[in-house]
Amino acid sequence: MPGWVEAVTNDALTHEELIDSRIELHDSNQFEVKLDYTIRPDRRDNRYRIEAYFFVPRSLGIDAYNYPRDQFYSDVQAYIRFKTPSVSLRSLLEPDNPHSPFNAIAVALGRAMRSGRDGAAHKVLSHELRLLGCLVRANLRDRAIAIAADVKGLRGHEDERPTIVEGIRMSTSALLGELESVMARFRALRTAFSDPVVPAWLREVYQYVDEFLSLSVESYLTMLIDEVDHGKAMRGVLLSERKALTTVVVGERAHRQGAGYKTVLKQAGAQENFVYRSGLLKKYVSSVLFLEISKEAEGRSVREAGAAIAAGTAMLFAATVGIAIQARWGINSLPFLIALVASYILKDRIKEWMRQYFTRKMTRVLADYDVRIRDPETDVVLGRCREAFSFLKQRRVPREVMERRHVDAVSLIEADSKPEVVMKYEKDIHLDGNVIGRAYGRMTDINDIIRFNVAHFLMRTDDPTRVVRYYDADHDAVETVRCPKVYHINVVFVLRARDKAQMERVRVVFDKRGIRRIESV
Repeated sequence: MPGWVEAVTNDALTHEELIDSRIELHDSNQFEVKLDYTIRPDRRDNRYRIEAYFFVPRSLGIDAYNYPRDQFYSDVQAYIRFKTPSVSLRSLLEPDNPHSPFNAIAVALGRAMRSGRDGAAHKVLSHELRLLGCLVRANLRDRAIAIAADVKGLRGHEDERPTIVEGIRMSTSALLGELESVMARFRALRTAFSDPVVPAWLREVYQYVDEFLSLSVESYLTMLIDEVDHGKAMRGVLLSERKALTTVVVGERAHRQGAGYKTVLKQAGAQENFVYRSGLLKKYVSSVLFLEISKEAEGRSVREAGAAIAAGTAMLFAATVGIAIQARWGINSLPFLIALVASYILKDRIKEWMRQYFTRKMTRVLADYDVRIRDPETDVVLGRCREAFSFLKQRRVPREVMERRHVDAVSLIEADSKPEVVMKYEKDIHLDGNVIGRAYGRMTDINDIIRFNVAHFLMRTDDPTRVVRYYDADHDAVETVRCPKVYHINVVFVLRARDKAQMERVRVVFDKRGIRRIESV
């Protein structure tokens, strides 16, 4: 895997993207890359390859000695999950839709009512309830964001674009109508899940999903209200829609309060529990989509065999020298003692030299880690991936990558004015489309989330601001101005799917306090 370089041609970059990517800021110390893999169920081996080239300023003091691969992997978090299927709210209510969680819940609930010990039915209910929560939230999120974008684009043109105004009204009305029907059907299940035949833990699953959905509705509709409220004219034009939105928001808040849920914000008092509880609900409900990864060093037996060969060769040398010097000098002589000590020193060095030699040779063909991807609920292995990290000499960086790194250079010598260290992270993913297609008909596409932590890179940064003196001719005096001191890490991503590739570059702008922003270049 390491050392394998494939040219990225212009033709390859023009294809329809088989890997959808989003790179965004997560917090002040972390940015994350979200990759969506399109899985073909008719192919057993769906292969994807990610290469990330990090161009790090040498002034940060990062090199192979003080930033080993173990440190890199401790700074990287990876999550793999199914992509939430794109399903309309209306289709969830269709009685003949085999993919609707409502229909699967009805069947499994009937089995659970007939036998309180039907573990398989209980497992289906837990899975379908959480999946329903994910589907409703994803549809609500996407539609609310789309309406908010239309509202934002309309601002300042409320009287000039009546067609767009009417479109916003219709979209908002349709969303609220479908949402009301879905929530009503879901809450009609409360009576069934309150039956003593249903296990207490399953009743709690229903309540968790109910609280999660209620909180999601309030959150996204509040975002819409806030967008409408950005201008008086907009608020006047969409007054009836705003009233409908606020009615639903207040109703959801009252529902959670009446149910005794803990996610009710108040004007006064500590709000720490709200954030904690909200995160807990999101993690639990979305856990139905997450896959488990188990990581182990690749080629451990091969590496151990190389170490054994090195140790054996060194011992053979020491034994041969021992026999030779014993035949030449007496055991109790000074020359024998000196030669014995010298042979021991050479034995130790030979062992280390050979170990390093085998390590270099094996690193060219072995990855750092071999990762299995499995479903934690069924323990079915869905695929594997291999990871490798290394420092590269700039001459070994592919030409296309270097060109993308310096595509915005304003001068020919800019590349030499800021020396950089290059780190390369590789990830080779193999997913079994046959297994995924058979077992997860509704969920085929995969999300790969890779989160990078840059806290280690902040250790040698200067103060975030620098005071600069300058002469102000208007006031005939020397003034001072505080200039921000920032650093850039440029990252070039090469994303490959089968025989096609696409390339992206981002600039991570940060200072001593953390990441300031992420720029696409």
